[in-house]
Amino acid sequence: GLLGQMMQRVAFGELRTRMQLGYVVNAGEVQLSNVLGISCVVQGTKMKADDLEAAVQRVYFKVFPDYLDNLSDEDFADRKRAFADALLEKPFVTSTEFGHFWSTVQIGADCFHLEDEMLSYLRSSVTKELLREEWKKL
Repeated sequence: GLLGQMMQRVAFGELRTRMQLGYVVNAGEVQLSNVLGISCVVQGTKMKADDLEAAVQRVYFKVFPDYLDNLSDEDFADRKRAFADALLEKPFVTSTEFGHFWSTVQIGADCFHLEDEMLSYLRSSVTKELLREEWKKL
């Protein structure tokens, strides 16, 4: 969720904008069945694969933790607000709404109010310190 959004911004800024490693840079949260993870993908020819892997690892273990440490309270509040707005956004077309619920049905889960729970948790419990601590556990 929120960490994934923040990681996308930081990874793109570091790997695509600053280091100019590839035309495609994508990072963030990924879900495989009921398992959540963080992923970073770079497509380019500027570095060999091992060097590119090291650059991604640097984002995971140096650049992103530094970003979290230096994030101002105002910027953090803005990130939380943007994530909450995304959770509250209603689907514009039927296929989007169907896709939203289909993944839950497909894995046999019954958590149709996940976004409501995420929003409640975001508003009541999520702090910069919590994100820092959780990132260290990954």
